[in-house]
Amino acid sequence: MKQSEKTMQNYEELMKKRHAGSVTAEGVALIRATESAKPEGERICYDPYAVRFIRPEILAHFRDMPPEQQEANRAAYDREFPGQRNSIASRVRFFDDTVRKKISEGIRQVVILGAGYDSRAYRIEGIRQARVFEIDRAELQEVKKATVVQIFGSLPPHVTFLPLDLATSNIFTALIGAGFDRTQKAIFVMEGLLYYLPPPRVRDLLGETAREAEPGSSILFDYHDQSVVDGTHTSAITQNIRRHVAAVGEPFLFGMPKEGAEAFLSGFGYRIIRNVSNREFLESLFPEKFPGTGTKGLLSFCHAEV
Repeated sequence: MKQSEKTMQNYEELMKKRHAGSVTAEGVALIRATESAKPEGERICYDPYAVRFIRPEILAHFRDMPPEQQEANRAAYDREFPGQRNSIASRVRFFDDTVRKKISEGIRQVVILGAGYDSRAYRIEGIRQARVFEIDRAELQEVKKATVVQIFGSLPPHVTFLPLDLATSNIFTALIGAGFDRTQKAIFVMEGLLYYLPPPRVRDLLGETAREAEPGSSILFDYHDQSVVDGTHTSAITQNIRRHVAAVGEPFLFGMPKEGAEAFLSGFGYRIIRNVSNREFLESLFPEKFPGTGTKGLLSFCHAEV
């Protein structure tokens, strides 16, 4: 077995020893934490709380390595998943910037679906003026709430946790029961979510949101190209990503081509505000640092309105 394969196998085994949370949620938090540790002028995104959502044994595993081993592990990860860390960091930045903009424009309801270890409810400027509804599995939310209490001393009053299975639940029944105001605009944040749901459920979720939300409300999501999901894209990185998410029990199920997003969303009544690949977004932020980098534009970010 090659050293890079051994490194990734050890990482996957370590990450799977999670008692109640999500492997991918913790992996994304690790990338956010790593990016946030960089100097202000070099980092793509900033999340001061990300490190708190990573288990101590995971942090110790990386911290206690000799520097040369840490560098070898980073190099092995980048060989296995070239551009992936920048792709995730750019997604965080795109979502942060969009949520921040909507808050500044007066949106006072934020719904975070599949919230995982998302920390936007606690770090976006002005968001404490809004009602934030975090939706995810009950067992994952218990892990998250315990961490939030450790950070802040209590659960912030502007955040409502709704334990729901997004694969089956009607979210608006729960939202309205928890005080969501259907007459007021909202932004629905779906970061790292839709590609883990079956296509019929994705259509149900987007259709339900379009029907129930106040006109002018927004949805914010990311998606992989269909070729990544079904395996017809044969690049090494896409095959490695598919293998990895399947290995940790969270395989990709939904995708669509970027050029098909407008037709897909218009069928539900949405109009696209911005639809950009991770590569295009990185190049718009740092044209000198990221000329033509990323995962070949196979991950895209979309902001649309009802």
